[in-house]
Amino acid sequence: MLGFIADFVCHEARLIVEIDGWQHDGTAAGRSQDTRRDEAFATADFLTLRFENELVAGDLDAVLGKVRAVARSRIEGR
Repeated sequence: MLGFIADFVCHEARLIVEIDGWQHDGTAAGRSQDTRRDEAFATADFLTLRFENELVAGDLDAVLGKVRAVARSRIEGR
């Protein structure tokens, strides 16, 4: 539909979770591509949360806590 593939999707919360690895190298081109993806998802009323691989590997509980909190907030806000 939008031409992009998301890492993880929660349809109920209209939430996308992206885990950014080496492909998201912090260059202008990489940031531009991420911005286009996020904007495309937003046109379908999805919020995109991005986490770096290192954070997921180093503090998974914090990442999951953030995802849960945002998902709950979006579901309750509808």
